Amino acid sequence: MKKLFRLLLAVSVLFLFVGTTAMAKKKSYTKAQVLKKCKKYKTKKSIKKYKKCLKKYKIKTKKRVKRSKKSKISSDTEDKETTTSYYVKKGFYAGGNLAYVMPGDLKFADASAGLDSSIGMAALGGYKFGKIRAELEYFTHKNAFSDGDNSLAFSTILLSGYYRLNTKSFSPIFGAGLGSSTIKNNDSFTATSYHITGGVESMISQQLSWTALLRYMQYGDIEFDDGDTGSFDPTFALMGGVKYSF
Repeated sequence: MKKLFRLLLAVSVLFLFVGTTAMAKKKSYTKAQVLKKCKKYKTKKSIKKYKKCLKKYKIKTKKRVKRSKKSKISSDTEDKETTTSYYVKKGFYAGGNLAYVMPGDLKFADASAGLDSSIGMAALGGYKFGKIRAELEYFTHKNAFSDGDNSLAFSTILLSGYYRLNTKSFSPIFGAGLGSSTIKNNDSFTATSYHITGGVESMISQQLSWTALLRYMQYGDIEFDDGDTGSFDPTFALMGGVKYSF
């Protein structure tokens, strides 16, 4: 009952955080607005700074209509052209997460052992193919048994796929993945694991973004030397972190 209460509390905090942040969406500039912002460098004959300013906003536009002889008409055409979103730009990225982990109980045929919640962490890297991304993640956490006798340390390598719902600054993301876990006590065990993860991502700058995620994680069974097999209830994790796109 305590674990359910902690989970509901964590989810409530997540949605409160998401709802507050969703109101602060990042402004998208038209090409004409970008040119106006950078024009101050051009007038000062600092071509290098002018080009750097244009590069900062990564101007990529659709093919323009044939330019009119009159500059005023040309300017009106530019106002209608918007920059291509850099939020789903293809390329590599790396980042990390902190997690509040609520592990499932370890169950045997005739008994079970509860595990306390703890703080975990993850290091990750991947490649964005637009809205879709492939990600390799190292996820680790250590949880003490509720009776205070010893603990279990979980280390997992996960290969995951994620989908970003839109190309705006603020967007929901969903993903799932499969991995291999090493679970250590006095002995070391290997188990297959998988996860389903959902949450939101918001851009801080063209390269930096933050994420808030809720993860469902299932660890596979482990077998002891005496032949006894232990299985885990689902683990839940509330995660938050940052990513840097190269």
